[in-house]
Amino acid sequence: MSHFSVLVIGSSVEEQLAPYHEFECTGKDDEFVREVDVTEEARAEYAAHESTYYQDPEGVLYPRFTPEGEWDQRFWRDPTPEEVEKYKLGKAGILDQRSGGEDGVEWYTTDWKDGSGYRAKVKCLPEGWKEVEAKDSLVEGFAEFAKDWYGSQVVPFGEEPDLSEKHKYGYILVDVAGNVVRVIDRTNPNKHWDWWQVGGR
Repeated sequence: MSHFSVLVIGSSVEEQLAPYHEFECTGKDDEFVREVDVTEEARAEYAAHESTYYQDPEGVLYPRFTPEGEWDQRFWRDPTPEEVEKYKLGKAGILDQRSGGEDGVEWYTTDWKDGSGYRAKVKCLPEGWKEVEAKDSLVEGFAEFAKDWYGSQVVPFGEEPDLSEKHKYGYILVDVAGNVVRVIDRTNPNKHWDWWQVGGR
């Protein structure tokens, strides 16, 4: 994070700084916000981007996360009492041991959304499975990738974007078959600040 001193001449500080606000932080949807078509950029990223997947013995790839963005619990187990002791995975070690690995054992601490609260689990791939790096395009469609990459939602075919809420910061347009037509990023191309204050230095 960087802080800068800026000289603004005149009394209308807010008005003079307005053209340079970072929309993604201020949320102020004004005349300085533009709809930028990033479709080609997104397609290039989709073609090149790789992620970590789990591969079964037949070569089928599985994402590490569920569609809701949670760790897929099929690949995690509760640690044994010996692992809890050896790697300090109990409640007392949560902050220091959020994630880690040692002796071929990998663990991660989070709320696993299973009603048992915030705790560590150990990665446990089924026999014959392995962790691999693979192109995202082998596993998910372009629309799904664009949603994850830009944090935007698809506008159902025939509907208008909801710029006040759901599609405020961007959206994905699709045709009747669900194919991506355009990926739009709503931003202020001249953004320079996310907050400011008079004085304080």
